Amino acid sequence: MPHLVIEYAATLQQQLDIQTLVRNAHQGAINSGLFNPNAVKTRAYACDNYVLGTGHVSNFIHIRISIMP
Repeated sequence: MPHLVIEYAATLQQQLDIQTLVRNAHQGAINSGLFNPNAVKTRAYACDNYVLGTGHVSNFIHIRISIMP
């Protein structure tokens, strides 16, 4: 059962359609043909508090995929 967890800088909510990002990532997992489509689970969380590298980078998107039995 694959879980796709998307973490992103909250400031991106004004620049991106997060729901479209979630749907596209979810559909990509299904389209891979590796998983039962009914078992794919995808969710996204905005991060308000973070520091990246030297502090000059202000936005990020991180997608973690966990495959469970």
